[in-house]
Amino acid sequence: MLGSALIGADLFGLGWRTVCLIDLPLGPSALLLGWRFLPESKARRTQDVDPLGIGLSTLGCCSWCGR
Repeated sequence: MLGSALIGADLFGLGWRTVCLIDLPLGPSALLLGWRFLPESKARRTQDVDPLGIGLSTLGCCSWCGR
């Protein structure tokens, strides 16, 4: 969400490519920090698939992309 706001603002006139250069180190950093600091799940039972949630998520994504 922050990336799209930065692209829309284009504060420094550098375009959308600079957002990718900013996000490039942030993504792997977030993955490494999450792997390091988030606790491992100790759940005994796996959760079942939620068809209603999948359907609503699909509908929301399609309506958002269809603009």
